[in-house]
Amino acid sequence: MTLATSRHGRETTAPSNISVLERISAMAIRGFVLGAAFLAAGLVPAAADSVTASVETWNPATRTLVLSDKTQFQTISSSVAVPDTLAAGKTVTILYNGSENGVDSILSIEVQP
Repeated sequence: MTLATSRHGRETTAPSNISVLERISAMAIRGFVLGAAFLAAGLVPAAADSVTASVETWNPATRTLVLSDKTQFQTISSSVAVPDTLAAGKTVTILYNGSENGVDSILSIEVQP
């Protein structure tokens, strides 16, 4: 392999006998790989939000939780497991999906030791 001079006057170790079509093909493959990587990064789900606070009230009949800062989680889905130890005065961590409109869904509720 001989040194070739690039169009900018720098020496390169690329063989000078690579055809233009091969170079375009290599660039297309690099573009495809980069595009696939960016697409995959965009498909990764956003991280969930969480809040840790003390419980003010818990109403199991309506599945409504009010935290000490007066934040309310109303009508918690029956698919969310609520610990039996959940009670006023306990510290909880709530993992949820949020948006600019507030809480979209609660993912989990955990009573802290």
